[in-house]
Parts: sequence; structure tokens; C-alpha cells
Amino acid sequence: MTEYASTEMGTALQQLRPVAWDEDQLQTWALRAAAGRPDGGLNGHRRLVSHFFAKAARLAEESFLTGLLREEIVSLAGWTVMRDIVLPMNRVLAAKISTTEKDEKSAALVRRVFESQVRSRPNGRLSWL
Repeated sequence: MTEYASTEMGTALQQLRPVAWDEDQLQTWALRAAAGRPDGGLNGHRRLVSHFFAKAARLAEESFLTGLLREEIVSLAGWTVMRDIVLPMNRVLAAKISTTEKDEKSAALVRRVFESQVRSRPNGRLSWL
């Protein structure tokens, strides 16, 4: 959790929040990122947020993260950024570059462990099923 509280994570979440792109914008960003072209640090921010939630998912999968602590992860404001912004960025970027099997398994693990346990309410807040 100290990683989530870091200045770097705060900056990453702040920079990623306004990235509500449509599919064409995501594709354009992914082409630039895959080519190593500057993107204002978005790819680094994406990686930081993605890795935090992937580590948390692995801990949850192995039962090291249970109960209230597991619930805390998906109630973090950053989970919405992960779900709505980072996962789509990961999806389009993976299609543009040769991803490793480990990368694909990490993304699937995050979705399985966290997305399957929450649902959106009409008020936009997440709750446990």
C-alpha cells in the first residue's frame, strides 16, 4: 500500500484521469507508444498503475490479500483509473507490440480477481457482489 501512497502514483493517477479516449485515440496513442515516441509520460504512468494492481491481484490470488484489505483495493480511486483507462490502454498497446505470455497473464489475473468481484451501481460507485 505504500507504493499506492507514493508521489509517483499520485502523479500517475492525476495524469491518467483525463485520458478518456475513444477507440481511435487509443489506437493512435498505442502506435506512438509502441514506436517509442514521446507521449508525455503516459506510458510510464500506465505501467506504474498497471503493475500496482497486478501485484495486488497476485497477492489476492494466493490468499495473502483477503477480506477488508482486498475490498480496500477496489475501493481506491485508482481502481477506476485502472479499470476505465489503463486496462483499455493495455489492450490496444498489447495488440501493437509483441507482448510476453507473462504480460497477458497479468492482465487476465487483474481482470479476474478484481473485476469479477465488483459491479457498477447507478450512482457510479463500486460495491461487492
